[in-house]
Amino acid sequence: MRILPRHHALALLSISLSAAPAAAWQRPPSSVLHTRADGSSSVCVLDEPGGRLTTALDDVTLMPIELVGYALKDRWRVNAPALMGLEDGLGTLRAHVRIPNGGSLYRVHHAGATAILHITPGGLPALLLSTPLDELQPALHVAPDGSSFAASTSAGHVYTVQLATGQVHRATPDTGLSGLAASSLRVSSDALWFVADGVLWRGAPQGQAHPVPLDEEHEDASVEAELALAPGGGALAAITRRPDGKGRIHLVPATGSALVVEDSAQVYSAPHYDHPLGPFLAVSNDAVLVAYRREQGNQHELYVQRMDNGEREHLTTGALFPAYVDNVGVFAFASARRLCFFGGDNHVSGVDPNVEFGNADMYVAELLAGQDPVVRNVTRTNGQSEPPFDVVPDLWLERVWVDAAAEHILFYGREEGGAPRLASFRTDGGHPSEPNLAPLLSGLGGCPTVLALGEGAVLLAHRQEADPPFSQEADRVECEGDPAGLPVVRLRASDKASPSDDSAKVWFDGLVELGALVDFDAAAEGESRLKSDTWVHVFDLADNLLQTVKLHTSCSQPLQLGDRFGPVRLIAAVGEDAQAAFAGDECQGYGDPRILRLDYHPATCDAGSHSQDESDVTCSGSMPGHGPVHLRATNQAEAFAGSARVWFDGDALPGAQITLDADNADRDKLDNETWLHVFGPGGHLLQSTGFDTSCSAPLVLDDRFGSFVLREVVFEDTSDPGDACADGKPVVLTMRYVGEGCAPLHFGPELCVARDTGPGGALAAAGATATTTLHFPRQARVGGSVADHPSGQAAFLVRRAAGRETLVRVHASSGRAEEVDEALRFTRPGFSSTGALVYARSEDGLTWELCLSRAAGVRVLATSDGPFEVLD
Repeated sequence: MRILPRHHALALLSISLSAAPAAAWQRPPSSVLHTRADGSSSVCVLDEPGGRLTTALDDVTLMPIELVGYALKDRWRVNAPALMGLEDGLGTLRAHVRIPNGGSLYRVHHAGATAILHITPGGLPALLLSTPLDELQPALHVAPDGSSFAASTSAGHVYTVQLATGQVHRATPDTGLSGLAASSLRVSSDALWFVADGVLWRGAPQGQAHPVPLDEEHEDASVEAELALAPGGGALAAITRRPDGKGRIHLVPATGSALVVEDSAQVYSAPHYDHPLGPFLAVSNDAVLVAYRREQGNQHELYVQRMDNGEREHLTTGALFPAYVDNVGVFAFASARRLCFFGGDNHVSGVDPNVEFGNADMYVAELLAGQDPVVRNVTRTNGQSEPPFDVVPDLWLERVWVDAAAEHILFYGREEGGAPRLASFRTDGGHPSEPNLAPLLSGLGGCPTVLALGEGAVLLAHRQEADPPFSQEADRVECEGDPAGLPVVRLRASDKASPSDDSAKVWFDGLVELGALVDFDAAAEGESRLKSDTWVHVFDLADNLLQTVKLHTSCSQPLQLGDRFGPVRLIAAVGEDAQAAFAGDECQGYGDPRILRLDYHPATCDAGSHSQDESDVTCSGSMPGHGPVHLRATNQAEAFAGSARVWFDGDALPGAQITLDADNADRDKLDNETWLHVFGPGGHLLQSTGFDTSCSAPLVLDDRFGSFVLREVVFEDTSDPGDACADGKPVVLTMRYVGEGCAPLHFGPELCVARDTGPGGALAAAGATATTTLHFPRQARVGGSVADHPSGQAAFLVRRAAGRETLVRVHASSGRAEEVDEALRFTRPGFSSTGALVYARSEDGLTWELCLSRAAGVRVLATSDGPFEVLD
């Protein structure tokens, strides 16, 4: 398998492996942030059985927070501290630090001070380490076992806080320290370390810190701020750097003297936990082994120093990796003596070694005392599991993740033909006689978003990418910004790039609701037609510019009905030579409909809206649900009437597009009425919808009839009824405001659950029993995991078209995914200790409901004029 990188994409995320099993972890939503209409917020305690909210803290504002000393990918490890809330595409997650034994930390303003809000494992709020306003710095380090954290202030003080008792200890002198590097904070149950003015300080977790002398013979050497803490917290590695870039690596235990890892002054790589190819420095759990990357010419080589006997191993020596390995990264100890690392070539492949790995494989080195290292290739794309590795591998990487139990490595990339792949391998090497690179999902149209990783399961969202959403040449359309589905905006369309140009011909300027139709009309300026270019500017209600789009409107570029240009979709057009190509109210010379294309989105009969008279539309039955259904489209109210003409008959999933074609019944056009029948898996009728297709009633794109949305009409007299330039240059363009960004439309996204069913326990999508997929309409966006629970449940927010959001619950053990609720907007949900889902929703953005979802249904706990947010 050859995995190719996407240029400048987020590359390999660092991996930290541990043999320890995932800790039991609960995130019950007993604490809720309640924000009122006046902007004030309170932290409340939720009594789930009684549905009561009790205010615990008033005057609270959440602030930015950072977690230092851990790799980016560690947010998916429930047995390690993790920074949550940074990768959500919907903007719904608040940044907070998750603690491995339960609970989380938020940085807040409260009562004129800055503090850390601790949501305990039991879900109760506790305020810790309150300091004067804005003094507490955003960076925290949490002990690997979650027992304590370290923080610093702008006054140069370092504090440690014991989470079990709330006890606070100051480790710095009364006067504070200048040059304190907040990114250097490291704390464990054994010691506290940090760097100030290039000097390393160390102390007991609840005691006074003191300078630790390092590289004393070179007064100009300073200690780098990024320190590599051993997983157990008993020691760390520090790099001293001289002005020429050379320096030394030192091992600093919790007590006692520091040890020099390598005597000679060299150029060593810092850990770089935020680097896509890092970390480049790691210490084994017992601090006996130190793995580090050293520059040699234009290459990076991997060394391991044994601190017990002084032996040094050059693992990437030419005897093992002849010729091609000149870059290594992602050092991590899977056990006390097992080191995992990636090695590859970056000059032959041409990829940037600072961004991506090319021609690489992953290797495991067994480093037993008194024995030569034993190195194995565990991904084996070059076909070689044992050295010498003289065949260039062909693994090119963009992203890498590790599951909670450190049993599987997941990576994303592309094969030689450009086809994307998500694959996995086991950290123990799998079966020596079998390939250890198992395809997980193929045919992905875009880089997947890993939403959650649990024991034996991976939940992810991916999209099937489509062509650009418009027919014009890509370089003729400009787009920047995103209104993010705002329900009401100010829309301005003119012939000028600047929204404040007084000389502009303004075709439209006014407030527009999401889903509403607007006319860009030349007559508004007394013109006979629109100018060559039209600029669309989108503002929020405070007149902040959110988005700018330029499209070509002279007909030298195609204008097809249904084209989307950022926030607006072209619905109809009036040309200077005729009334309309398809004005959306009658067929106007093209005959009757021959083909209809509709998207299937399960909904109740009263969902959405259409342009036909109510007497022309009939809908009966319940909401079909969100699984596979059988669809049958005919000209009869009775689906299986003997005289029925069948336009479509087949199975479909939510989000699928179906084509109703008169040719399927040997007809030139559809009949006066069209009926859409939805059947459940057992064959029982769920919903029937009928509407007019005789052209005596309007057919408007994006109209909804029950569970179906009209996307395209082809008439009997033309195969291209959607040409907006068919009757000359446009005088009027009718647009629908859809609130979208600039990215192309997608067919998806799909929310997938893949379980541990492959050979040797490798994750694989082997048949229906291994993978469940929940489809969503095009334009939908799946946000990050906003809540999960030890029972194997996870909850996600999905933003649909028209600004509405859907709350989805996934059962990782069974692979079953279901929509819990749909509203205009949600706030982030959480799970209670019983597994019930608590969340807030709002239909209009003015009235919010706090809800509890159980198997028996949804119960409203409280209402307010401002949102509720679950704090886990």
